[in-house]
Amino acid sequence: MLPFESSTDDVDGGGGHHAQPGGTTVPATYSIFAQGYGVELKPTNLLTAGQTYQVAVGAGLRDTNGIGAAANPSFQFTTGTGPDTQAALAVAASPQYGVSAPLNPVVTSRANKRIMPLATVEYSLIPAAASGDAEQTIPVATASLSADGQNFTYTPGSPLTPGIGYVVSLTDMVDVTGAMFSSSGASFIAGAAALTSPPTVLAITPPDGSQNVALNSPIEVAFSAPIGAPHSAQPVILLENGQPTPSRLHSIRRARS
Repeated sequence: MLPFESSTDDVDGGGGHHAQPGGTTVPATYSIFAQGYGVELKPTNLLTAGQTYQVAVGAGLRDTNGIGAAANPSFQFTTGTGPDTQAALAVAASPQYGVSAPLNPVVTSRANKRIMPLATVEYSLIPAAASGDAEQTIPVATASLSADGQNFTYTPGSPLTPGIGYVVSLTDMVDVTGAMFSSSGASFIAGAAALTSPPTVLAITPPDGSQNVALNSPIEVAFSAPIGAPHSAQPVILLENGQPTPSRLHSIRRARS
């Protein structure tokens, strides 16, 4: 897949993309995605293991104004031993559904595997649609990936409108095979003000220094602001006698009686 700064048109003639191992053109189909800002070259058959492929953009690829790609870009890659069969799952997202978010929210999605890097380019170019009492869109934002490639962050370029419900669809956030992550997106209502101060700890359980704690006691921390999706695999670590012990992190919303 390739992202561009302007919308692309259909391939003109046969000078579009070619995937070549050792100079041999590989049969493939061509399609446009991301509202015309990206193109995908899909080989007709599985690629061969352990081979180096080169993708060349020819003069036949042009934008909607008929202008060809600058410098005819090309890149290459080497295949591994087999196809990627791991299902793509979104394991956490924020803001959480129904939460009143600040006017400067950071939309975050944590995945179980690496996210295709092109998502950062796409979401930095195209505004995300909003829904609510007024027809609005989220301003063009800044998108980024974490170092491990599993955390996608989307930050609007300017404050949102108070009281408006926003739905940020992350259906174009895909894994390296092009598979969409399940439950990918965020739905929230913009609150009344921006949030600029960091969250503080309000309460913990078990209390610090507790003795004779039950073996099945929950370990919880309450903060002054909603906590978003984790930005790393283990944002909170549980230690047993100074050594890390396996644990899972959950964000809990309890209904008030």
